[in-house]
Amino acid sequence: MNDRREVGEWGIKSSPLTRVVWYIILFLLSVIAVVPVIWMLSTSFKPSQEIFAAGIRFIPRRATFSHFIRLWESFPIPRILYNTFIVATATTLAQTTISVLAGYGFARFRFPLREPLFYLCAATMFIPIQVIMVSNYLLMSAWDILNTFFAVVAPQMANAFGIFLMRQHLRTFPEELIEAARIDGANELRVLIQVVLPSLKSVIAAMAILFFVNGWNQYVWPSLVLTEPEQMTLPIWLRQFMHAEGGSEWGMLMAASSLGVIPALILYVLAHRQIMSTFASTGLKG
Repeated sequence: MNDRREVGEWGIKSSPLTRVVWYIILFLLSVIAVVPVIWMLSTSFKPSQEIFAAGIRFIPRRATFSHFIRLWESFPIPRILYNTFIVATATTLAQTTISVLAGYGFARFRFPLREPLFYLCAATMFIPIQVIMVSNYLLMSAWDILNTFFAVVAPQMANAFGIFLMRQHLRTFPEELIEAARIDGANELRVLIQVVLPSLKSVIAAMAILFFVNGWNQYVWPSLVLTEPEQMTLPIWLRQFMHAEGGSEWGMLMAASSLGVIPALILYVLAHRQIMSTFASTGLKG
């Protein structure tokens, strides 16, 4: 007799064979996702002659840091990493703050057109950046802030996904605690900071990490507004490096790509359980 697990209103049948099939599928998908990253890291530590050797070998015979050293000596890597960190951090702080405030407003206040406004906000998740980047660029140009980090951050200070995530979690927060704080004379900002947020630390941390990873890796919009060499972020520089020298310097290209992947990968590995727990408990209740 098969097991049956109830999840909400859905019945999910689970048998040993079904689980084995799903495990195999997930394993294959994981291999497809992970192998290119492993190959990139492996190539970044291989001597040049070993990179072009016949056959596939994931572990270098003679590991070397020469590609990283040459990269560090030939290009302003500290400045590029600094630019990327500033953009990612500023974007994360802005998006996290606005997501918390807007999510709290949508979840706990009643005002005209609240639901239509929320769904309109959520619908912006499906608008690709290519649709709005021309108008955003013209606006940044009119404000005369091109080639500044603020031009990168300003158009994406609000994140519809973050607002949706916070609203879903805040809808389940006990109303009694909020009312008790209000009776004690706390204003709404104090209620949010001292009563609500301490209970949502893990959710906010997971959301902030996702925002940071996205800010660290973004390419399209920063490449439009940051055209000066000293303002370049890592993805922009990687693109230019690939065109200029990547055709012959595969070791340096893989080392440069590793610099872009490693910080975000470390963050995700450290917090992946927290992130998965956050999304598992979010729910899609209206």
